[in-house]
Parts: sequence; C-alpha cells; structure tokens
Amino acid sequence: MQHITPPECRSSLREPAEKSRLARCTDLLLNFFYLLLTVWVLDRLLNRVMNPYDFSDPDSSFYDFLFNYSAGFIRRGLNGEILFALHNWFGIPPTLFVTVVSLACFAIISWFLVKNFIRKGMGLQVLLASFALGALAQYGFDFMRRDYMELALLLAVIYSYKNLSVRRWLILGNALMIFGMLLHEGTFFHTVPALIILTYLDTDKFWKSCLAWSPCILTLLICCIFKGTPADLPMIEGTARDTFPALFQTAETPQILAYIAWDKNDVFKMVIHDNITGVDSLGIPAIVYTLALICYVGFLAILMPVAFARKRIKRDNVKLLTTIMLFQLISLLPMLLLFSIDFSRDMLYWVISSYIIYFGLNERESVKIVNSRLTRFIPALGKRTTRYVQSPISKIGFTLLLIMVGIPFVGRTLELIKVNSYWYESGVINSLKSLLS
Repeated sequence: MQHITPPECRSSLREPAEKSRLARCTDLLLNFFYLLLTVWVLDRLLNRVMNPYDFSDPDSSFYDFLFNYSAGFIRRGLNGEILFALHNWFGIPPTLFVTVVSLACFAIISWFLVKNFIRKGMGLQVLLASFALGALAQYGFDFMRRDYMELALLLAVIYSYKNLSVRRWLILGNALMIFGMLLHEGTFFHTVPALIILTYLDTDKFWKSCLAWSPCILTLLICCIFKGTPADLPMIEGTARDTFPALFQTAETPQILAYIAWDKNDVFKMVIHDNITGVDSLGIPAIVYTLALICYVGFLAILMPVAFARKRIKRDNVKLLTTIMLFQLISLLPMLLLFSIDFSRDMLYWVISSYIIYFGLNERESVKIVNSRLTRFIPALGKRTTRYVQSPISKIGFTLLLIMVGIPFVGRTLELIKVNSYWYESGVINSLKSLLS
C-alpha cells in the first residue's frame, strides 16, 4: 500500500525556507558591526602586548608570579622559582617570558575555539566577550595572570584523552594538573572535577575515579595548608627584590605578596562579605549581583553561539553544552563564593573550560556525560529554546546584552554594580575613530 503523508505533516518535511529580507539585512548589519568590533579588540590586544605591565603601581598583579620557596614550600611558589631559574641560567627577563607564554597559550586556546566553533557551525560572536577570548584585550596581561596557561593545560589533558591509553592519560593528566595547581591552586576547580567525570565514563566506579585523581586532590590540600605566614613574607619579598630589582619601583610591599601576612579568617570574611553578605548603597545584597552575573554570563555563553549559528544547532548539542556548563559552575562554586573576588577571571575559567570539554568529547562520551548518574540531575534548556533564539529579534537582543551590559561584577566596595563593557570603558566608536585616523 502506498504511504500517503497527511497534508498537515507535509510542511514539516519541506526544505527550510529561505531567510526573509529582514533576517538577511539583520545578519548583514550585525556581521559588519562584529567585524568592526573584532578589529577594535585586536587593536586593544596589540596595545596590551606593547604595554603589558605597570610596575609603578604596587597593586600590579604581576607580583603574583614572584612567590617563591625561599622560606620553604608555599602555594604558588613554583612561579618564582621558574622565573629565577630562567633569569639566572639564561638571562631571560621575567616579563618577557610571562608575556610570550601567555600569548602562546592564548593563541592555542583561540585557535582551538575558533576552529571548533566554525566546524560546529556555531556563531563566533560570543568569543569577543570579556569572559572569553576578549578578556586579554579587555583586562590585559597584568590582571589575567596565568589564566590562559591553566586553560591550555586543561586542553592538553582533554586532547590526550583520545590519543592515550587510560593509564598513560592518568599519569600525564595528574602531572600536568599538579603543575598547574603549584602555579595556582585554583586550577583544581575548573579542571579536576571534570576529569574525574571523564574517568568515571571508563571505570563506572566513582570511588575509583576519585582515587585516580587523588594526587591532585592531595596537592590542593597541601596548597591550602601551606598558604604562607607573616614570618615568610620578608624572605620571599627580599629574594624577589634582590633578583628582579627593576620590578620594584617603590619601597612598599606589593599588595599581592602582602596577602600571605593576612589572617586566614580575615581573608575568608572579606570574600564572604564581597560575594554574599555585603550590601551596597542601594540596599542590594552582594549575592544578588553574584547570581545575576552567573545567570547573565551563562545565558550568553550557551545561547549566543546558537543564535548566530550558520545552521540550526541540534537540541541534543545544546543540552550537552548546558549540562557541561552547569557541571562546571557547580565545580567552581567554592571559588566563586568562598575563595575568590576576581569574578571576571572566574567567569573566564567557567566559560572557556566548558567549551574545551564540550568540543573535546566525541559522540559516545557526550551521550554518556548527559545520561550519567552523576549529571542526570542537571536540567537542560527548554525544548523550544533553539527554535526561537535564531530569530532577528533574538540576535539584536543578544548583541545589545553583550555590548551595552558587558560584564557586571561585584567590586570590593559594593557601592554600585560595576559595568566593564566595550562601550563603557573607552567606547567602540572613539576607538575606531582613533584607529582610522
């Protein structure tokens, strides 16, 4: 018997209709705008490369690289030891080495993300944001510190997952992650929990997965215990001043180095106040700003690549990205709420690490991740989400959110929400005028 498709179902089998004139005009104008924005971001990035640090300011974040082991083991002390060795043995200036490595890691991350965004047909626009690849142009080398280095280590571990046996991958992964945590203990939160889940896909035993990454867990505990004491500060600072006198243009102790002299309870209270319990001059609690920032960044990071996609993104792929981002958010909650006030950097960890894991999984691993007992509780986006986000109105809305709102984050004073967007800081139009003049 010949099968006849009912008339009401035929429309769903037709080829997708061509874009309307409004959609085509919207795409043309927005793509031209993002092209100009890309040129402006690259111009800012070039300026950051030419002027990476200001050592007349004792608050410079570069001093975070100068912790060392002169007073014994201390968290982040490996940074200074590497710079001392390169300077003493090869005469390499510390700022040159850090800048070159930062740029190299940034280039690797950029290549990986752009390549996979294009391969998946996803819109590249969100990568300009300052919680993604735009961060280095927006905040500079000084504020960003080791961020892209840590993410490059995660990329290496995820990439090797497909190319090595489980045993060799675990050995390499633990070695790279321990190295990353000795540079910055916060590396643990956006890397190791996800790697435990990947291991769980092979072992199907959660305790075995945790045991496989126990060297990293132990390293985190050691770094938290040996944070440094006030008695360590004179020797650490003295060694850094003797080795790199040009980096210390004032007699004042750099603020970042001075943190080790702070009482642990005082630091913890400060972070809790800034992220959760503090209240600004308008009577708005800090937790409201914290939650608003998380929702804002997650909303754009998930839906904007879908909205500007060259082809319709499958619902399962959106579900997978959402699952990974929410899992990474849960893993980062200790950093976001208890251990860090650098929300702009935390958002970078969250978004870029999620994209690395998302693109690094094959189809079999993706299905396992979504259906795993450890991630099954994570909700996905609504079933109709992908149907509407690619409309012209949605694209304009996403653009306005990204450009006009930028990255709101909670500052220490909490007097007002701080907006750090491309429009706000120096203005896209003024920067383009200066670039063309």
